[in-house]
Amino acid sequence: MNRDRAIPRQVVIVEIDLINGKTYTGKVFIDLQSRLLDFVNIEEQFFVFIDTQDEGDDIVRLINKKHIIEVRPIKEPEKD
Repeated sequence: MNRDRAIPRQVVIVEIDLINGKTYTGKVFIDLQSRLLDFVNIEEQFFVFIDTQDEGDDIVRLINKKHIIEVRPIKEPEKD
């Protein structure tokens, strides 16, 4: 991928609790000027989540915001 065309994002490590009782730990990528709360409240119904719970193999998930009970940051944002 050409880094000159990449959109600058920050990585936020979070835990997400879903209505089915599952909790996922992983990464979301949000705009540099945004807070996690802003990201969760934007109009798009789905977002990409990188599930990092399993050692070695990250899993890409599409999360439906309607299924979220709680999102908690567990690490400070990093510039990507």
